[in-house]
Amino acid sequence: MKSIHLCCALLASTSVAMAAAPTNPPVQVVSNFERVETLSNGLKFVSKVDRIAPRVSLSLQVRVGASDETAKNAGWRRLYAGAVARGVPTSKGTLPLPKNDDGFGISRLAERFGGDAGISVGDDLIEFWATGDSKSAPQMLSLLVGMWKSSRLSDADISATRTNLTGQIDAQDLDLAELTSAALRNQEFVNEKGEPVSYGLSEVGTTESLDALTPVRVRELAKRVASSPATLSAVGDVDTASLRAMLQALPAPSIVPAATPKFAPIKAGKPPFVVRDVPTQTAWVFISYPLGHVSAEDAPALRVLSAALSDIANARLTKRLLGGALVDGAPSALSLSSQFVFRRDGSELLLSAQTSASRVDKVKNALLDEVSKLKNAPLSATEFESARTFARGDWALSRQSLRDRAFLVGQTTAVGNAPDGTWPARLAQLTPQKTQATAKRLFGSYAVALVMPRS
Repeated sequence: MKSIHLCCALLASTSVAMAAAPTNPPVQVVSNFERVETLSNGLKFVSKVDRIAPRVSLSLQVRVGASDETAKNAGWRRLYAGAVARGVPTSKGTLPLPKNDDGFGISRLAERFGGDAGISVGDDLIEFWATGDSKSAPQMLSLLVGMWKSSRLSDADISATRTNLTGQIDAQDLDLAELTSAALRNQEFVNEKGEPVSYGLSEVGTTESLDALTPVRVRELAKRVASSPATLSAVGDVDTASLRAMLQALPAPSIVPAATPKFAPIKAGKPPFVVRDVPTQTAWVFISYPLGHVSAEDAPALRVLSAALSDIANARLTKRLLGGALVDGAPSALSLSSQFVFRRDGSELLLSAQTSASRVDKVKNALLDEVSKLKNAPLSATEFESARTFARGDWALSRQSLRDRAFLVGQTTAVGNAPDGTWPARLAQLTPQKTQATAKRLFGSYAVALVMPRS
């Protein structure tokens, strides 16, 4: 793995097993050997023991998300993360420091315990992670805490990362996913003045915002990260007692997470954004239904609805646009996707279809029509069971990797949601009628972006 993993792609998926739940008690034992603890200093500790191999993956997730950015400092979390990954913690730790300062300081330290480590930036969190031999778990956690609390953040680290992000800004003009994502965000995540806020801001920032992020300013913002609430997720051959003791010795968070942003409703009848002059030979239709905050009861229903549209055998969009009568020797769509994307404050149902320029209107109308049908009638018994089975299997499949499991298991608790291990039980409680009620209540306004070929 690379030392930095940045979560920004349009179709990137987050765990859909999340949804708001009551505040966790001091200790909560969840199915699948998952244990959620709230320590006396306010930090959360999630452990999931699996002793099949002497490996452990740690994910330290800090509640600093897109809502902590503004138009003036957009991209600061990505700038911070890149600078952290380049350097080494300034606190005295248990690992000897690398001799060569080659810009891969964290990865070099991780090599000392036979593993890998890095930092990732997501919509709602900054994550410090490490994977390695379970005997080195204390050293791994020491490294993560050092990254979180006392990163070097030298002028050179910040300058090198800024140069990299500026290059990414230039490359976005040729990035189909980024252009389309920006077109949708410009409709969904704005305030009453029409200005982008939270998830609507550029993830890598703008030239102006990056220029304003001086080393002094970045180090000031880093103090917010170091003092914010955090959750440690430990998965694998875990010695819970030693890790708990290390967490318990840390000071309590002193920063309150950013308030939930208020997004202006999408204007009814607003024409779709059209992205033109991009290097693509076909057209694309993207439709997003903003869902806002998603509850524990609604999350499983939304995942099932998404599966019924495109994931299961005889899925509705597949039958209509890929399996119907050919038009000029080709199906109406060339590819399809439906995805429930979870965010703490701004979840969405995202539909996409690749087609020809001449069929854009037909495909767009078909996507909207099928979502409307989900609101008007429940799924058939066969559809419902197939979609629910798929949702359960997809949840399990996405957690096969130790590294992915540590992130996903911790993410639900880190953003204040239902424990990850409760997902199968919540799916089991779902009915076609409850699923329809969720669709009827949440599928309202939508944003449309069309990508048209140069010709």
